[in-house]
Amino acid sequence: MALKLVYILVTRPTHRITHHLLPGEPASTDILAVICRFLSSQEQPFRMNNKYYSAFSTIGIIASILLARSEINTALSLQEEPGMLYSPLGILTISLYAILFLAGILSLLIGFWSASNLQRLVMKFESGWLGWLVVFGCLVVVTWTYLFSSWQFILQGPWMQLIFVLGFTRLVGLLLSPRRAVAFNLDDALLAMPIFLFPRIVNEVRLLTDSSLASRTTVLLGYIIIVLLTFLLYHPVFERIRPILRSLRERLGKLRWLAASLLLLTPIFHHYLVGAEIYILYPNLRFAILLLALWIVSFLTCEQKDRLVSISSLMVNFFILILVSAVNGYLLLVVDYPFGLYWSEGNRLYDYSLVFGQSLYNYPGRIINPYSSPGRYGLWGVMFLFDGLPIWAHRLWNLVLQIVPPLLFSILATRKVQPAGLRNLTMLWIALFFIVLAPLHPPFMLASVIVAWFAFDKSPVKRGASLLVSGYYVAISRWTWAFAPAAMGALIDLFLHYPRRTGNWFRRLVPTLILVILGAAPGLYINFNTFQSTIQGDHIAVKQPLLWYRLLPNDTLGPGVLFLALLYTTPLLIFIAWWMFTKQWKLDVWQKLAVWGALTGFFAVGLVISTKIGGGGDLHNLDMYLVTLMLVCSLGLTQISTNSEKIQLPACAISLVVLLIFLPIYRYTPLNPAAATSSRLNVPANAQAESVLAVIRTEVENASEKGEVLFMDQRQLLTFGQIPAIPFVPEYEKKYMMDQAMANNTEYFQSYYRDLASKRFRLIVTEILRSKLKIGMGGPFSEENDAFVTWVSNPTLCFYEPIYTSKETNVMLLVPRALPKECNEYLK
Repeated sequence: MALKLVYILVTRPTHRITHHLLPGEPASTDILAVICRFLSSQEQPFRMNNKYYSAFSTIGIIASILLARSEINTALSLQEEPGMLYSPLGILTISLYAILFLAGILSLLIGFWSASNLQRLVMKFESGWLGWLVVFGCLVVVTWTYLFSSWQFILQGPWMQLIFVLGFTRLVGLLLSPRRAVAFNLDDALLAMPIFLFPRIVNEVRLLTDSSLASRTTVLLGYIIIVLLTFLLYHPVFERIRPILRSLRERLGKLRWLAASLLLLTPIFHHYLVGAEIYILYPNLRFAILLLALWIVSFLTCEQKDRLVSISSLMVNFFILILVSAVNGYLLLVVDYPFGLYWSEGNRLYDYSLVFGQSLYNYPGRIINPYSSPGRYGLWGVMFLFDGLPIWAHRLWNLVLQIVPPLLFSILATRKVQPAGLRNLTMLWIALFFIVLAPLHPPFMLASVIVAWFAFDKSPVKRGASLLVSGYYVAISRWTWAFAPAAMGALIDLFLHYPRRTGNWFRRLVPTLILVILGAAPGLYINFNTFQSTIQGDHIAVKQPLLWYRLLPNDTLGPGVLFLALLYTTPLLIFIAWWMFTKQWKLDVWQKLAVWGALTGFFAVGLVISTKIGGGGDLHNLDMYLVTLMLVCSLGLTQISTNSEKIQLPACAISLVVLLIFLPIYRYTPLNPAAATSSRLNVPANAQAESVLAVIRTEVENASEKGEVLFMDQRQLLTFGQIPAIPFVPEYEKKYMMDQAMANNTEYFQSYYRDLASKRFRLIVTEILRSKLKIGMGGPFSEENDAFVTWVSNPTLCFYEPIYTSKETNVMLLVPRALPKECNEYLK
């Protein structure tokens, strides 16, 4: 298992494992030593040639090669000039590259499966300075291949480069230090990342500037840095430098903690120093800066005086930096841009204003929100209690809501996990899961926070009150969440309080049943009519079709809802099952039924909701399943940590832990094909936005003097006063029309078509309406597109025609046609 391996790599001073420390670093007690002792019951250290470790490492390499193969196929489709690729120099280049590639892969595989034999072999060929010359020559070959040869564009795929670099750095270790590790270790990892990023950063510098001097200087500096790092890692002279660095850290005193705190904000500083566009479009530079900050802050925060860095400081600080990167991703969208940043953002801001900002609109009565979700909309709408806040302030509040509730839940759910190292890592990972991997609706996370806040309180009255509050809040937020507080309250009671009760099983379960009733009663009472109409088939959600194919790989969500959910959660399910199977987590039949019943039920419900047209683009409809799973894992760790000496996991768990650690980090690495994308890139310049806004103001003012103006879209322009307070038309809002279109609600659209035919509106402000169907063409949300085209776009364009279109802001202005088309089909 990974943490067990970490403990051994960091703390056990035996010949088998000390090579995993930075060269010459003495082994010492690390905070993760406690964690791994908590997870381990074996006396012998985890050997690097363990069959499980070897098998899973080999599978990982094979999977990476398969990913790289697809990159090679894509690169070859670029149809590079064969004469250049297969010239004598090109053949020599690719031959040397292939030799290094194969030798590196073989060294990795042999190190996994037969480390002792490989070590005996390499120790017979200690090469001294000849090895250094060979390594520096190979670095020249790598630099030439990736940056100057005709093969550079063929071999630039990130997975291909990563596999090559992992094998190459292992060869470097074998040549320069054959008496040390023969399996991939911390030194190799420290060297691998600069070599991997080196050619990629040079190529980004080439994109940044046309100056050949700048790119050549970057090449020279990069090569020198890698040579120096290789020298420091594998030459004994580094033994003299380490004490100096440790002494320097001690002399910094408390200043090192201030410096570390500032370094942890590196992604935000980077963003605002270079600008959003450069920050987004150059992911390799961004990742290199993040890694540099990671190593420095890990050095500064390492509390072990005899070590430069510890695995624990690296892991915790890496998670924190990824969390700050996620916060910065939301900050990219905190802009004073008046138009919507994505399809529904603008009109959602309008929805939120209806709770506390009715006075913003020139309308004689009360505007009714058709979604009847005051709990959900009021959470964002509370900002409208403060008059005059600009749109960027509301976007900043959205950032707070996306970040703070998951953080609070992770802190509260894991607060009793011991020891502190395991608690911190688990807390950060759960927060990253909900912020990076599976962002959920803030109202549901807030309701979960209310439940978790009183989870460990011994008073059933307080816990019951918290379930009532949480149940009421979800009831006025979204009716499908009605049973979630009851399930979470029952699980908490069964795990933490039920075992302490006396009497027969029924008497012990009575308090649990009462808590279930308290958690479910508000939702059932408030949403009784909704449940009734759903059962009878009258609710709009029942009338909308289910797209079952979205559970499987599709254009809307690459791997599909089912596969993505299993990828993210299967490791945790395996851990829970293993704890139960080995009796490390001792549960009776009621507790087991509660765990698997809640998880299975919420998983099934979430999958069904995700197939409803309009869903399936992410995992937010699995919210009840995901939060319940994290709660169960936290409670399980809380309980089994009380008997840490008997805790054990199978050795194969190392692969699961590595996967769990990698999942939230992947999005911010150059391996992610979407690493250089962001909706911020679609935001036009302020001057262009102001130009479009001026046109809209003029047309709206002119049209409002003659009749009604319908803001089907971009209603936030009225909300924030970008458009004068003209008489407001609340009907026919884009999102609600989409819901009715997906339900094929003929009755609803008849009134809209009659209004179009009678030219009720002098002007319609909408998104760009398109009349092209995607039937048979595929693409993301193709069914939703076709429903909107059929029920909204085509009828509207039949009666009205565009007078102005802005592709940059996705705005179209429509007026009644002077010569109407034959549109009687819509009035039948």
